[in-house]
Amino acid sequence: MKIDINVLKDYLNMKSWSLQVLALKTGLPLTTIQNYFYEKTKIPDDRLLLILSAIIPDKNDRELFIKTYNEEWYLELKEQEKFNHAIKGLTVGRHLKVLRIKRDLTLSILSKVSGITIASLSRIENDKQFPSRATFLSIINVYGLNVSDKNRSLDIYESLREIHLRNLRIEKKERGENK
Repeated sequence: MKIDINVLKDYLNMKSWSLQVLALKTGLPLTTIQNYFYEKTKIPDDRLLLILSAIIPDKNDRELFIKTYNEEWYLELKEQEKFNHAIKGLTVGRHLKVLRIKRDLTLSILSKVSGITIASLSRIENDKQFPSRATFLSIINVYGLNVSDKNRSLDIYESLREIHLRNLRIEKKERGENK
Protein backbone atom coordinates (compact mmCIF):
# COMPACT_ATOMS: atom_id res chain seq x y z
CA MET A 1 0.00 0.00 0.00
CA LYS A 2 1.37 3.37 -0.99
CA ILE A 3 -0.36 5.38 1.75
CA ASP A 4 -1.05 4.21 5.29
CA ILE A 5 -4.71 3.22 5.56
CA ASN A 6 -4.88 4.87 9.00
CA VAL A 7 -4.19 8.24 7.42
CA LEU A 8 -7.14 7.71 5.08
CA LYS A 9 -9.30 6.66 8.04
CA ASP A 10 -8.29 9.88 9.84
CA TYR A 11 -9.35 11.93 6.81
CA LEU A 12 -12.71 10.14 6.73
CA ASN A 13 -13.20 10.88 10.43
CA MET A 14 -12.30 14.54 9.91
CA LYS A 15 -14.99 14.74 7.22
CA SER A 16 -17.40 12.71 9.37
CA TRP A 17 -17.80 10.26 6.50
CA SER A 18 -18.67 6.63 6.91
CA LEU A 19 -17.44 3.96 4.52
CA GLN A 20 -20.96 4.02 3.00
CA VAL A 21 -20.56 7.71 2.14
CA LEU A 22 -17.16 7.02 0.59
CA ALA A 23 -18.68 4.19 -1.46
CA LEU A 24 -21.35 6.58 -2.74
CA LYS A 25 -18.81 9.31 -3.53
CA THR A 26 -16.47 6.96 -5.42
CA GLY A 27 -19.04 4.68 -7.01
CA LEU A 28 -17.16 1.67 -5.65
CA PRO A 29 -19.09 -1.17 -4.01
CA LEU A 30 -19.29 -0.89 -0.22
CA THR A 31 -17.79 -4.37 0.20
CA THR A 32 -14.76 -3.30 -1.85
CA ILE A 33 -14.30 -0.18 0.30
CA GLN A 34 -14.66 -2.29 3.45
CA ASN A 35 -12.07 -4.80 2.21
CA TYR A 36 -9.63 -1.95 1.60
CA PHE A 37 -10.22 -0.22 4.91
CA TYR A 38 -10.21 -3.42 6.97
CA GLU A 39 -6.99 -4.30 5.14
CA LYS A 40 -8.32 -7.52 3.66
CA THR A 41 -7.11 -6.49 0.21
CA LYS A 42 -4.51 -4.04 -1.08
CA ILE A 43 -5.84 -0.89 -2.71
CA PRO A 44 -4.72 -0.70 -6.35
CA ASP A 45 -3.21 2.67 -7.33
CA ASP A 46 -6.08 3.63 -9.64
CA ARG A 47 -8.65 2.96 -6.90
CA LEU A 48 -6.51 4.76 -4.33
CA LEU A 49 -6.48 7.82 -6.58
CA LEU A 50 -10.26 7.58 -6.93
CA ILE A 51 -10.65 7.39 -3.14
CA LEU A 52 -8.24 10.29 -2.61
CA SER A 53 -10.11 12.34 -5.24
CA ALA A 54 -13.34 11.83 -3.27
CA ILE A 55 -11.77 12.61 0.10
CA ILE A 56 -9.60 15.51 -1.14
CA PRO A 57 -11.37 17.06 -4.15
CA ASP A 58 -8.88 19.89 -4.73
CA LYS A 59 -6.12 18.62 -7.05
CA ASN A 60 -3.38 20.78 -5.47
CA ASP A 61 -4.32 19.67 -1.95
CA ARG A 62 -4.43 16.05 -3.13
CA GLU A 63 -0.97 16.33 -4.70
CA LEU A 64 0.40 17.88 -1.52
CA PHE A 65 -1.13 15.05 0.49
CA ILE A 66 0.39 12.39 -1.78
CA LYS A 67 3.77 14.16 -1.79
CA THR A 68 3.73 14.43 2.01
CA TYR A 69 2.82 10.81 2.67
CA ASN A 70 4.62 9.10 -0.17
CA GLU A 71 7.08 11.15 -2.21
CA GLU A 72 8.16 8.19 -4.35
CA TRP A 73 4.59 7.51 -5.49
CA TYR A 74 4.03 11.24 -6.04
CA LEU A 75 7.04 11.35 -8.37
CA GLU A 76 5.79 8.25 -10.23
CA LEU A 77 2.37 9.89 -10.70
CA LYS A 78 3.93 13.14 -11.91
CA GLU A 79 6.09 11.28 -14.45
CA GLN A 80 3.06 9.36 -15.72
CA GLU A 81 1.09 12.61 -15.92
CA LYS A 82 3.91 14.28 -17.89
CA PHE A 83 4.11 11.30 -20.24
CA ASN A 84 0.33 11.23 -20.78
CA HIS A 85 0.33 14.97 -21.43
CA ALA A 86 3.30 14.65 -23.79
CA ILE A 87 1.62 12.07 -26.00
CA LYS A 88 -1.82 13.70 -25.95
CA GLY A 89 -2.55 14.56 -29.57
CA LEU A 90 0.71 12.98 -30.67
CA THR A 91 0.76 10.36 -33.37
CA VAL A 92 3.54 8.01 -34.42
CA GLY A 93 3.63 9.75 -37.79
CA ARG A 94 4.06 13.20 -36.24
CA HIS A 95 6.70 11.90 -33.86
CA LEU A 96 8.73 10.37 -36.69
CA LYS A 97 8.33 13.45 -38.88
CA VAL A 98 9.57 15.75 -36.10
CA LEU A 99 12.60 13.50 -35.56
CA ARG A 100 13.36 13.51 -39.30
CA ILE A 101 12.98 17.26 -39.71
CA LYS A 102 15.16 17.95 -36.63
CA ARG A 103 17.92 16.03 -38.41
CA ASP A 104 17.43 17.84 -41.72
CA LEU A 105 16.70 14.60 -43.54
CA THR A 106 14.51 14.33 -46.61
CA LEU A 107 12.17 11.41 -47.18
CA SER A 108 14.43 10.39 -50.06
CA ILE A 109 17.53 10.14 -47.86
CA LEU A 110 15.60 8.40 -45.08
CA SER A 111 14.25 5.93 -47.63
CA LYS A 112 17.73 5.10 -48.97
CA VAL A 113 19.22 4.63 -45.50
CA SER A 114 16.29 2.74 -43.91
CA GLY A 115 15.32 0.65 -46.94
CA ILE A 116 11.68 1.75 -46.63
CA THR A 117 10.00 3.23 -49.70
CA ILE A 118 9.30 6.96 -49.85
CA ALA A 119 5.61 6.17 -50.35
CA SER A 120 5.49 4.08 -47.16
CA LEU A 121 7.40 6.71 -45.18
CA SER A 122 5.02 9.40 -46.41
CA ARG A 123 1.96 7.32 -45.47
CA ILE A 124 3.43 6.68 -42.02
CA GLU A 125 4.32 10.35 -41.40
CA ASN A 126 0.85 11.44 -42.56
CA ASP A 127 -0.83 8.81 -40.34
CA LYS A 128 -2.30 6.92 -43.27
CA GLN A 129 -0.42 3.78 -42.21
CA PHE A 130 0.61 2.57 -38.77
CA PRO A 131 4.14 1.12 -38.88
CA SER A 132 5.06 -2.27 -37.50
CA ARG A 133 7.50 -2.26 -34.61
CA ALA A 134 10.25 -3.45 -36.98
CA THR A 135 9.57 -0.59 -39.41
CA PHE A 136 9.44 1.91 -36.55
CA LEU A 137 12.80 0.64 -35.25
CA SER A 138 14.32 0.78 -38.75
CA ILE A 139 13.35 4.42 -38.99
CA ILE A 140 14.50 5.55 -35.54
CA ASN A 141 17.76 3.63 -35.89
CA VAL A 142 18.62 5.96 -38.79
CA TYR A 143 18.29 8.94 -36.46
CA GLY A 144 21.13 7.84 -34.17
CA LEU A 145 19.16 8.44 -30.99
CA ASN A 146 20.84 7.95 -27.63
CA VAL A 147 19.48 5.11 -25.49
CA SER A 148 17.23 7.39 -23.42
CA ASP A 149 15.62 9.04 -26.47
CA LYS A 150 15.28 5.68 -28.20
CA ASN A 151 13.51 4.21 -25.15
CA ARG A 152 11.23 7.26 -24.96
CA SER A 153 10.37 6.83 -28.64
CA LEU A 154 9.59 3.16 -28.06
CA ASP A 155 7.38 4.05 -25.06
CA ILE A 156 5.48 6.50 -27.25
CA TYR A 157 5.19 3.89 -30.01
CA GLU A 158 3.85 1.22 -27.64
CA SER A 159 1.33 3.59 -26.03
CA LEU A 160 0.06 4.82 -29.38
CA ARG A 161 0.02 1.28 -30.78
CA GLU A 162 -2.34 0.22 -27.98
CA ILE A 163 -4.62 3.15 -28.78
CA HIS A 164 -4.46 2.31 -32.50
CA LEU A 165 -5.33 -1.35 -31.90
CA ARG A 166 -8.17 -0.44 -29.56
CA ASN A 167 -9.59 1.94 -32.16
CA LEU A 168 -9.37 -0.78 -34.82
CA ARG A 169 -11.30 -3.18 -32.57
CA ILE A 170 -13.97 -0.54 -31.97
CA GLU A 171 -14.27 0.18 -35.70
CA LYS A 172 -14.60 -3.53 -36.48
CA LYS A 173 -17.23 -3.94 -33.79
CA GLU A 174 -19.17 -0.96 -35.14
CA ARG A 175 -19.08 -2.49 -38.63
CA GLY A 176 -20.29 -5.79 -37.16
CA GLU A 177 -17.16 -7.71 -38.10
CA ASN A 178 -15.93 -10.55 -35.93
CA LYS A 179 -12.35 -10.29 -34.68
